Amino acid sequence: MKVNEEMLQKAAQWNSFKANQFTSKKNDPEKQRELTVIGNLAEIVFEKTHEEAQRISETDYNADFILKDKRVDVKVKLGNEYLKPFYEVSIQGSQKDYDVDYYAFYHYNRIKKDINFLGWISKDSFFKKAIFRPKGYVYKNNNHPVENDVWQLKISELE
Repeated sequence: MKVNEEMLQKAAQWNSFKANQFTSKKNDPEKQRELTVIGNLAEIVFEKTHEEAQRISETDYNADFILKDKRVDVKVKLGNEYLKPFYEVSIQGSQKDYDVDYYAFYHYNRIKKDINFLGWISKDSFFKKAIFRPKGYVYKNNNHPVENDVWQLKISELE
């Protein structure tokens, strides 16, 4: 879905929600702002495509929506190209015990300025399949260190 000006304005308005204070990169305010806007865009797309969902992220620090009596946390991965099936989605280690039933994953392409749905997975399935990477772990393919404890799962394993 192409991101338009109306969506960007709504995402900027949602940045003031208290739950956004838990977004990573607290030590880098500009990066934190970018991450919260993009996270808000994913929630806006979810809301547009699931009109029956009740948005709770303004008051709930664990989940973003209630859909069919299930608590859904919307996650977004950002990058400069489209993702491949062997790329990974992640949940921060600090969020493992959050009260969530399902994760809905999206990808935001910075260059194309669009956001796409990657897939769903139940919390139980995610943590059964995911690999834990501790803070400081260094990826062999790009020498990039993990900044926080994180659980990762290949996109191809989403349901």
